[in-house]
Parts: sequence; structure tokens; C-alpha cells
Amino acid sequence: IITSAEYENLALESVMTPEDVLEAQKLATRLPVEDELNDQITDIAYDLCPDDPESDIDVQDGGVNWYPAGARAQKAFVLAARALALIDGEYAPTAKHIKELSRPILGHRLRLSYGAQAKGKDTGQIIDRVVDRRLGLG
Repeated sequence: IITSAEYENLALESVMTPEDVLEAQKLATRLPVEDELNDQITDIAYDLCPDDPESDIDVQDGGVNWYPAGARAQKAFVLAARALALIDGEYAPTAKHIKELSRPILGHRLRLSYGAQAKGKDTGQIIDRVVDRRLGLG
């Protein structure tokens, strides 16, 4: 743990130049994404939408308020998965990357009702269950 007084003497070492960062950003947008993975991302979003008859049971029972993500969020999800694949040294995003990103990307879009909270529901568990089912991980 570093205290605030120690920050003054902390030496940070650059690992990338600004040009390296820009090149990595360009490269990430060029990584291929399988159509099936794109479809799974869309299905995950719909499974968390209370208006969808195939949505998760905890979503359907009124326990979750959903703030729709839309197409822009799906694009951001795909770009984040590409970037994570690049960081992992892989040539394309996989279900593993979608799983890893699902809570940070989707968690802020869900809000549990007081009733769902009283029943011990958790948005992370709901997201995990939906993602695992759609990606065939569960």
C-alpha cells in the first residue's frame, strides 16, 4: 500500500508511447469478431430486458429495472472484447472475453428492486447466469 506522502517519490516507468497506444487502438478495431459472438452479445442484452418474454426469470418477475443499452453499447462491448483479446495476445475475442467484461459493462444498467434485494438477489449473479447460458458456459 502506498500512502499519499510516498507518491511524491514514486517513479513511474512508461511502458508505451502515445503512438503505441494509438496503434493498439487501431489494431483492436481490426480484430475479427465471429457473427455468432456478436449474436450472443445481442442475446445477452435482450435476456436482461424485462420486456423480452425469453428474459431471465429474475428479470421477468419485476425484480430488475433495466436501462436499455442499445446498439451503441453493443458496439462498445465488441470493442472492449477486441481490446481485451489484444491485451491477452489473442487474434480475436472469445466467449472468455465476453464473460470477463459482462459485469463491468452490464452491471451499471441493472437495478434491483427492493423486493429482489430482500430476497437476496444480486445483479452480478443474474448477469453471470444469463451470460453463462448464452455462451454455453453453464
